[in-house]
Amino acid sequence: MNLRVRASSNPVAWWWAFLSLVSGTNVTVWFVLYRQFHDQPPGALGGAPATGSMLLLCAAYVFGCAFRSVLPRADVQRICLVDSWLSSVLVGRSVATVAEICFVAQWAIILNQLGAMTGAETTLNAARVIVPLIVITVFDVTARKMVWIQIWLVEHVGRIFESTLLQELEWHVHTALFALVLGYGYIWNTHVRVDLIRENLSFRKKAWLELIGLTCFMIPYCMIVIWFAFIYAYDSWAIHEISASQVGLSHRWIIKSILVFGLIVALLSGVAVWLQVAMVLWGPQNIRFPLMTLEWPEEAGAKIEGKERIKLEELEQATWDLETETLKRAPKPASAAGTGD
Repeated sequence: MNLRVRASSNPVAWWWAFLSLVSGTNVTVWFVLYRQFHDQPPGALGGAPATGSMLLLCAAYVFGCAFRSVLPRADVQRICLVDSWLSSVLVGRSVATVAEICFVAQWAIILNQLGAMTGAETTLNAARVIVPLIVITVFDVTARKMVWIQIWLVEHVGRIFESTLLQELEWHVHTALFALVLGYGYIWNTHVRVDLIRENLSFRKKAWLELIGLTCFMIPYCMIVIWFAFIYAYDSWAIHEISASQVGLSHRWIIKSILVFGLIVALLSGVAVWLQVAMVLWGPQNIRFPLMTLEWPEEAGAKIEGKERIKLEELEQATWDLETETLKRAPKPASAAGTGD
């Protein structure tokens, strides 16, 4: 009885119980989702080809997190609650690594599916760029656990397989992923906006707000940053800059040049939108053409972030085309006025 009272008053015991409870809840939710989506017919929305992969990846992530919650440990301090080989650093970190990789892979699948559903090429391209990032991360983490593989590859293939080089290559891919979509995201109106005020304005006021923002902020800012980024990349090329680590990547000017290129694309996109907004404000009012960051008054509310707004009631009746891997929506019923002979 005394032991039970001590356990109930121990903050660590409460923390452990809370982790176990949350993990049990997550596992239960996964089984519910598995039962709901696993037996869906191939043409249904829940029966899309990626659903099975998502369930498996989700299972690896959920059960991996549950394992780490039931058997928690501090790797650096070498502290664990359960003295067992299951609490070893090798087992714990391996399970955590697999769970993290599965989590990232799920996001890649989600981005790909959203891009296919909405026709957003930016989303599809981002999903493809994430794939090499996942491959590099998987190999880096695996090689740390199986050092003999990394040593053999370094000796017989090249230094590119060293852990430091791989880690720097990871953040280089991150930089390319974000830098190269800046302008593309603005052209397609998929960048982040704070629309608390803008969404309640009229069409012409939105156009004026866009014009002022481009003239006073985006275009001048991009020009200034491009100038300094160019000097930044040029100096790196001139001095043959390498990584701060002696065993890191060389040719640091390449990744800095990619940053300059991404900013130039962002500047060009700002100029393109500026010209279009000027045409909207001062051009003929009866001409209609596809807009980048605005919506014509008669199309207001039909899109969100430049893409067609998806209604939940339409998704419930939609089917997944296995050949084109796109979402097919149910045809809208004909109106009573248009069905007469």
